[in-house]
Amino acid sequence: MKEFILKDIANVKIGFLTGRKKKVNVIKKVKRFSEAIIDEDLKEGNLDQNEIEENLITLKFFNEDTIKPNKEGIKKTIFVEESKHYFTKYYTKENDILVRLREPIEIAYIDKKFINLVIPFTVACIRIKENYKNIVHPKFLAYYLKNPFIKKILASKKIGSFVKMIKKKDLEEIKIRLPDFNKQKKIVELLELIDEKIKFINDLNKDYNDLKIAIFKDYIF
Repeated sequence: MKEFILKDIANVKIGFLTGRKKKVNVIKKVKRFSEAIIDEDLKEGNLDQNEIEENLITLKFFNEDTIKPNKEGIKKTIFVEESKHYFTKYYTKENDILVRLREPIEIAYIDKKFINLVIPFTVACIRIKENYKNIVHPKFLAYYLKNPFIKKILASKKIGSFVKMIKKKDLEEIKIRLPDFNKQKKIVELLELIDEKIKFINDLNKDYNDLKIAIFKDYIF
């Protein structure tokens, strides 16, 4: 078992600083780096030359039970910006690990289904360094950070008077204990099986709750 500091094995980056969201009925100009939620009228793709549509990660992207993201946490958003290339440096890549910096602190693992999403400033992106890719399994690291003990350590480092958030520096200093790579893979396989069981139980609970509502509705209303 080896111990590392997170910043030694991975690069940590904070996401794009967005402006306050504004609902709009028509396309309107908003100042640079601000955003507007796309209205029904915008779904036809009638954007001006300096308006860009991107898929933005919201705080609902994170799942309380697993490291798998919620697709409902992706918001189609328009930005006023000179170049689309500006956003590419904030895109998610396969094997990224995202950390929600605001309470509740949560972790999401990015697979190929969730690439090229814009990361907001309320989220940190952890990307394993090239020379550690044969030492650190990205899913193991995601599960490690998801551990309640680690989340408790992170939560203790929140700062701010109104909206408390974790600082990038504190995240970078988290200690990571790693078994050998093959053992990491075996642990990940086991945890993924448990995640599938959790999902099955949650889906089953939802079905039963829906059934209860339907029965009550049939007999009372």
